[in-house]
Amino acid sequence: MRTTDPGRLLLPLAAFALGIALGRSWPGAGAWALAAGIGGGAELAALARGFGPADRRLPAAAAAVLLFTALGQAAWNHRLDTLRAASADLVALSARPGRHVLTGQVLRAPVATEDGVLALVAVAALHDPAGDRPLHGRLALAVRGLAPEDLEPGAWIRFACRLKPIRNHRAPGAFDRENRWATRDVRVAGFVDHPLRLLRAAAPAPSGAISRARLRLERTRARLLGALRARLPQPARGLAVAMTLGEKAELEPAVREAFARTGIGHLLAVSGLHLAMVALFAGGGLAWCLRRSRWCLEHLHLRKTATAAALAAAAAYAGLAGFSPSALRALLMVGAFGTALLADRPQAPLNALALAGWGLLLLDPCYLFDVSFQLSFAAVFFLVLAAPLLGGAGGDADETPGWFRRRARACVLVTLVATAATAPLVAWHFQRFSPLGLAANLAAVPVVGGLVLPALLLAALLWPVAPGAAALAWKGLAPVLSAVAALVERAAALPGAAAWIPRPGILPVTAYAALLAAGLVALGRGARRRGAISLAGALLLAAGWAAGAPNPAGRDLVLHVLDVGQGTSQVVELPGGKVVVVDGGGRRGTAYDMGARVVAPFLRTLGRTRIDVLVASHPEADHVGGLPALVEQFDVGEIWANGDRSRDETWRLLMEAAAARKVPVRVWRRPGRVTLGGAEVEVLPAGGCSRRGGRNARSLVLRVQAGPASLLLPGDIDRRREACLVESGLPPADILVMPHHGSRSASSPAFLARVRPRVAVCSAGWRNAFGHPAPEVLARYRRAGIPVLRTDRNGTVTARWDGTAWTVTGSPPGPFFRAEAADQGAERVASTAPASAASSTSGVIRVAPIPSESTK
Repeated sequence: MRTTDPGRLLLPLAAFALGIALGRSWPGAGAWALAAGIGGGAELAALARGFGPADRRLPAAAAAVLLFTALGQAAWNHRLDTLRAASADLVALSARPGRHVLTGQVLRAPVATEDGVLALVAVAALHDPAGDRPLHGRLALAVRGLAPEDLEPGAWIRFACRLKPIRNHRAPGAFDRENRWATRDVRVAGFVDHPLRLLRAAAPAPSGAISRARLRLERTRARLLGALRARLPQPARGLAVAMTLGEKAELEPAVREAFARTGIGHLLAVSGLHLAMVALFAGGGLAWCLRRSRWCLEHLHLRKTATAAALAAAAAYAGLAGFSPSALRALLMVGAFGTALLADRPQAPLNALALAGWGLLLLDPCYLFDVSFQLSFAAVFFLVLAAPLLGGAGGDADETPGWFRRRARACVLVTLVATAATAPLVAWHFQRFSPLGLAANLAAVPVVGGLVLPALLLAALLWPVAPGAAALAWKGLAPVLSAVAALVERAAALPGAAAWIPRPGILPVTAYAALLAAGLVALGRGARRRGAISLAGALLLAAGWAAGAPNPAGRDLVLHVLDVGQGTSQVVELPGGKVVVVDGGGRRGTAYDMGARVVAPFLRTLGRTRIDVLVASHPEADHVGGLPALVEQFDVGEIWANGDRSRDETWRLLMEAAAARKVPVRVWRRPGRVTLGGAEVEVLPAGGCSRRGGRNARSLVLRVQAGPASLLLPGDIDRRREACLVESGLPPADILVMPHHGSRSASSPAFLARVRPRVAVCSAGWRNAFGHPAPEVLARYRRAGIPVLRTDRNGTVTARWDGTAWTVTGSPPGPFFRAEAADQGAERVASTAPASAASSTSGVIRVAPIPSESTK
């Protein structure tokens, strides 16, 4: 029986996805989408009436691409509007400081965090002195001091929390938190700092926010999680929970990192392998039972009955796994094949994949930007293209001679194709390359996928009906899982097991994917020469980004003040290719690694593989918290410090990392100058001023001069240290990073009069608890005529000197807060003679208007 041409589903899907991507990156293009949709539809209608079949193909394809691209953009805009409308109440409430008393219902089984739990809550009401009123929206609620068992899915709770919108760190390469939570219809996070600020208001019950079926599913998931936690020690518990339910919160950080380094992190996600096994167990088990009944053999269609049972089991298991993108993709593909069997209509694998893609993107266009969605679809798509090669490698299982060799070749080929398919996405999202990946997958997949995973899934299926047998199975699996974790950690520790690489550009990634697809298709059709040429081109592209290009040798002086929240991190690109990183951001009292999550990806996005100088201005967590990760992930030439010591954990980790990597640490006690590339870096330690202030005041101050252009990076100095610098004859500077995040204790009038910056940049956290930058300090800059950009409102700020003028720009906000952000802009500060040590007053300065919000 004929099947649908895969191109009829794949081409519109690709155009639809393109439209979604354009809608996210090109906001406000609704009129274009409407015009394209009308034009595409009209062209299709005209083609249907005016041309013959042979003449219609190319124009019809072009019209279809135009039409579905417009539909994709319209779908994205609609999703954005519905998400904003659903969360508008909570976003508005989050603008009010202080705690808010809310009532809501727990929607999913909570997961453990470092100091409590994280739960998804549907808010129903707000309680304040003015009275109770309905309030709607979903909330990511973190509760300190609770265990996951303390919050049951479906339970109604009342709690006092602080609210904060979920916002990305606006630095290229940083993790997209906004999109991750948008797939759960969440834009706001709540924080309960003590378990006594939360009470249980009512028992679990179905509601408008959670159906009876979903409630049963979530309660089963919660109980299964509890059973695994109670019966398995770490690290076996983390692996069992991840492999069974796709929940990675229980994994020990070292184990999770080891799986990522060795390229086998996909084993920790619920995927097609999991659902196929569950479907096989359920359908095969039912078929075995039905064959024992003569009545069933006479009255039932065994294959269709077993298929229906397999589909139901797969759907239930996908729900237990939280309906993650990879689980949904696998479920939709299994559903497409199963439905085709029930309808006696064969289904091509590419059609099933396309149907899964359509289902997910129509359900939520945000899935397109989910990493697991991209990795899952890329792997399956290229494996389908390689199916003719895999069939030849696998041979017939009944042909005993050479059977094992053919199966081994097929296994190697599957691993090669899957690794090659996901390599550019791994490089794009994680800037990683694992030379050990092929060998690790060949060793781990048969053991984990063929033995451990089936045993875990069978135990999970047994648990509702025979908990004793399931507990016995988990007990037997515990040493096996612990051994797997130990072996993976040992493999990850091997030299060269993994490498950090620069983030490739979108064009090389696209070209690589096209060449890989063309090569696999050509080889599958027997065109070996053409296929080999295409694959060789893809391999060369991959080798180019995996080897890591040298640091780009630009001629410009560039300062990046990164959006790292309430902290500071500055990247200075010097003429000639040298790079200096001053501080690495950080958060007090949290395991969130700002260096690994924000600063390091940003540097690799710039194409940087080496840090020539890493500066720790002073040992405070909000400045040095991210530095240990930079020492571990980059080739660091030297560390500069001010000589202060600290008992802070991050400072100890920094010194240990420097010792392990044999990075020299230079302590500055006297002023000095160092020539780096085409710039001169002046280092100003506290010296005799150290008695006038605390640790902040003893920050290393850096002044960078490249020709007539200059920067001043003062750390967290206060007014007393500023006075010392003024007394010492500090030269003016074009760009000033505001001292101490714009605190009231700094930016004295005398200091500003001495430095006379063209532009000032404030590094501060959005709605931070310290009130930085202080309103009176901003007013002082405004009175002095100094434009101010802020990382809390403008994102990462980049100041670029091109030899004639400074261009200072912010970073765009995430798509989910773009409508609320009216503080974007770029300033062009032109000067015929910029302030320098020799001349600070000559020349004419032209400053474009600054958005009013940036100096409020």
